[in-house]
Amino acid sequence: AVTDFLTKIPWGDLDFLVQGDRRISYGGFARLVWGTAEALRREHGFARGDRLVWARRALARRQSGSTRCRF
Repeated sequence: AVTDFLTKIPWGDLDFLVQGDRRISYGGFARLVWGTAEALRREHGFARGDRLVWARRALARRQSGSTRCRF
């Protein structure tokens, strides 16, 4: 399980991403990624190997202030 893995990695509590005063740990990032993957499987029928494309209109505009994941 994800929680078992996260308790075994020694760097899970270390900072992975820092944006100003916002910080996310390696473990926190892993939870977000795996949680998103689980939601895509459960709610939208995605399976291992499926591809997801995410497009936004304002790609050239500097994005700031929220988490964005691209697969």
